[in-house]
Amino acid sequence: MNAALRDVADGLAQLCWPARCAACAVFVAEESVFCAACHAGVYALGEDEDGGGAGFCTRCALPRDAAGGGRGVHGPQCGVCARTDPAFARTHAAVLYGEAVATAIVRMKHGGHRHLSRRLARLLWPALRRAMQTRGGSDAPSAVLPVPLHPRKLRRRGFNQALDLALWACRIARAGTANAHLAPALPPVERSTLLRIRNTAELGHAGPAERRHLVAGAFAIAPRARAAVVGRRFLLVDDVMTTGATVGECARVLRSGGAAQVDVVVLARAP
Repeated sequence: MNAALRDVADGLAQLCWPARCAACAVFVAEESVFCAACHAGVYALGEDEDGGGAGFCTRCALPRDAAGGGRGVHGPQCGVCARTDPAFARTHAAVLYGEAVATAIVRMKHGGHRHLSRRLARLLWPALRRAMQTRGGSDAPSAVLPVPLHPRKLRRRGFNQALDLALWACRIARAGTANAHLAPALPPVERSTLLRIRNTAELGHAGPAERRHLVAGAFAIAPRARAAVVGRRFLLVDDVMTTGATVGECARVLRSGGAAQVDVVVLARAP
């Protein structure tokens, strides 16, 4: 479809299906993700926050000195990351996981509103853009990897929200004239490099230790991709990062397989 036809199709779609708030479903402007009331509760994490400034950990994107969290200051990372040394190098989060964001994600994943991934990807793209910027002399990322679902869960849900978010964020980048200079540098989205080989129970309200136990051994590099992983830098994309157990296990598998670096990019970071 050429650009002119796409514009016509988008215009017709907006007339037939006006945009609604991703959280409460009231009508909003097409360019808005949330209505004004819901947007008031959305806290976007910018370069300072997930880049280690303003007291945020560069590894996990949580406040380094969060009260009661045992997160003393250890340079740009928090005390927990300094002690546990997660397999991922950095975390880039788009927004904090608050009520409006949580509602929107639940509606997308479980409420029959898969189309919201396109809207929520607008929030994800700035975090993905920051992650693509070369830092500390490291190589530019060679691929975007969505956190995979087990085939059984994928059949039940019908889609992988991490994959949808990653694909839409990259499409937004390529479509925006302001970002045209970045389009050639966008790494490909690889959907079959990393596999989920064990169907884990819903993590729900499980604590950090239980989450780590549940996801241990749940991921693997696809046999045909093992050689291609060696020496590459990956951006691992997911919708929500809660304790970091899932992305941590994914990163551990990739690093064990020879990946040079794994950075995490998430739509929402739970405080």
